[in-house]
Amino acid sequence: CKQSEINVDDDKERDATIIKNYATKVDEKLIRPLMEHNKEVMTLHSNLVTRLHSELTSVLSSRYRNIDLTVYGSCLSGLSLGWSSDVDISLNMPMIVKLKLDLENSKIDLKDYEKELKRIVWRVKDTITERGKGKFKQVSAVPFARVPVVKGTCRLGKDNNSPGGSI
Repeated sequence: CKQSEINVDDDKERDATIIKNYATKVDEKLIRPLMEHNKEVMTLHSNLVTRLHSELTSVLSSRYRNIDLTVYGSCLSGLSLGWSSDVDISLNMPMIVKLKLDLENSKIDLKDYEKELKRIVWRVKDTITERGKGKFKQVSAVPFARVPVVKGTCRLGKDNNSPGGSI
């Protein structure tokens, strides 16, 4: 009876060694190279996000004063999926701050607030389209969303499929 227990323990030990060796090989041959590639992709993506922020700031500052663009979301936290991830940027404009204060202080009603906010969203979209020619494409406004959005594609390179392409 003790002989079979020893064999079972030997088998478990041998199996554990085989599994450990297999896991080490998977890590060396598959996981580590993917991690290194992912670091390169994330660095390139981060550089493109910085360029996008700069391009948008330049385009919008040509029409609006004292704007503040802030990158947020997965591309900032490092949790983005590289090229397949969108870039979230919030836009703070003094005219929107004033509009909110006017609503809070009952200087305008909700209907007028919503109407003016939608007008601003459309103007931001038009500014990006007109002043960002060659850099931005497929720009569209979504002014009726709970949080109004302007979305599009930024052309930062020669080839949309290259690391310096679109974002």
